[in-house]
Amino acid sequence: SENTYAIGANASLYHNNFSGNDHTNPPSGTFFIANGPGQANVNVWCQTMTVQPNTLYTFSFWARDVTNNSNPHPYAILQASFNGVLDPITVEANGGWEQYTTTWNSGNATTLQLCIVNQQSNTGGNDFGLDDISLTGCQNYHLAHPANAGPDVSLCNGQSVGIGSTSNAGYQYTWNQPSVLSSSII
Repeated sequence: SENTYAIGANASLYHNNFSGNDHTNPPSGTFFIANGPGQANVNVWCQTMTVQPNTLYTFSFWARDVTNNSNPHPYAILQASFNGVLDPITVEANGGWEQYTTTWNSGNATTLQLCIVNQQSNTGGNDFGLDDISLTGCQNYHLAHPANAGPDVSLCNGQSVGIGSTSNAGYQYTWNQPSVLSSSII
């Protein structure tokens, strides 16, 4: 019936008017098979989890239509909700597997209620599958590699000397000027 779901490998086993298999491992992998609700703004999948504050996350899932007919019918319109705030991006489950991907910044949040929301209010085909749902934290890494300027040397006015070692591939070196330098233009 409407507004119910199953987890399985073949949508036709759960409804005689459905078809479709798992996105990643057909025919044996399982996926979320939904008979869509008859109203918009309904959470069809939710999970509450701990998140790191001030972190950028990538949220992704795959969606497809599971209605087994070629007649025109309403398609599920899906979008993400992060702690009750809808993401502006939507995906229409209108045939084969379509990927939805968006980013979310946690700000001060340490808990996330993540939901997939169906915005289709019509029935008679508002039926869909979900698979490969993932939330991945994105982290900026600052890789530091100490540079060796070489041994201490005494220089006379006008003399020059090369300092440092051969740079390592993939690193960009910058000079941080400590306050003990006698000149800011050295």
